[in-house]
Amino acid sequence: VVDIANLDIIEVENNGNQAGGTIVWEFSNTPELVNVAGAASVSLAFRAQVRGEVANGTEIFNQGSIISQGMTEAVLTDDPSTGEIDDSTRVQVLAPTITFNKLFFDLTGDDTLRPGDQVRYQISLQNGGTAASTNTSISDVLPTNLVDPQAIGGTIANGVASWALGDVATGAFVAVELLG
Repeated sequence: VVDIANLDIIEVENNGNQAGGTIVWEFSNTPELVNVAGAASVSLAFRAQVRGEVANGTEIFNQGSIISQGMTEAVLTDDPSTGEIDDSTRVQVLAPTITFNKLFFDLTGDDTLRPGDQVRYQISLQNGGTAASTNTSISDVLPTNLVDPQAIGGTIANGVASWALGDVATGAFVAVELLG
């Protein structure tokens, strides 16, 4: 049984057939199953992709069962990484979870923004997930009235400030600044 709520099946190998949340391999169309000698093994596989909306930390379960001529009941597959018998194989989705903030500061020190005042924007992000975010970047469309903008550590092109951050580790906090 495949966790179809969280997975998209991409390919079923060895002539297996998918119907809903189940993939079935039968000896009639899978030659490897016609005669499996004692102590021999056969590998049957499918390839799936975790859906994009699956939340960080979600566990995905997979449980198979095997029945053959001469068996009175099905035998369940087992997750060898646990001490439990006949338990589902489970994997946990590891993903970055990014929170993002943008703060504004009037550098003249008073509470009134006036023409000619210098301002600073601080844009920050934090990865609260269980995996690093990769190829991370921040882009910010510049206010049209901002004079002589400077993206500290970044670039400005076509009215957009950008910062290439690369990988942001789990728990990491990154801040960038824009002056004008």
